[in-house]
Amino acid sequence: MKKAILLLSVILSIIFVTGCSKNNDIVGNNDDEILQYLYKSDFMNTIGKDNITIVDTIYIDNSKVIGFLSNTGQGYLVYEKNKKGNYILTDNVAQGITQGDLGVSHFIGKYNLNNGLENSDNAYIVISNGDTVSKVEISINGRVFNKSLKTGKPSMILLKDMVPKSEYKDGVNFDCRYFDINNNELKNE
Repeated sequence: MKKAILLLSVILSIIFVTGCSKNNDIVGNNDDEILQYLYKSDFMNTIGKDNITIVDTIYIDNSKVIGFLSNTGQGYLVYEKNKKGNYILTDNVAQGITQGDLGVSHFIGKYNLNNGLENSDNAYIVISNGDTVSKVEISINGRVFNKSLKTGKPSMILLKDMVPKSEYKDGVNFDCRYFDINNNELKNE
């Protein structure tokens, strides 16, 4: 009887330790882990997973923002460094692109989420497949920033916290105008 109780105690201890140590965090310390997540995750199913590539990785404080694209979509991932030094996924967004689009997308992302959403910061992200757009005029709450994009290869622009948090109370107005290499404005069809 004592052996049965001891065996049961050991089994329950193993189950408890295994259950408590199981971690559902999505780690993205390197490009391989990030690409593995993109190919296996469900959130990419709506836009397609063909030919996923990482466009750029930008480090800000204890966060990193990864821009990516596929044949049919673009998006970003945000990872925050935890106390163990691992980068843990905190945000992911993707949107599809269609034939006739300019091959460029813009997003507002949140980073520095370790201290809660109310203490996070905004990142203004533009991702291009490199086909057409070479310049972008970014307007954030009336402030205008002109940036260049690489042509012939994918590229990403990230502006961090360009608007004081005191101006967030009425929201953020974020818009982009796109231009070709000859400075002609481009419109999505």
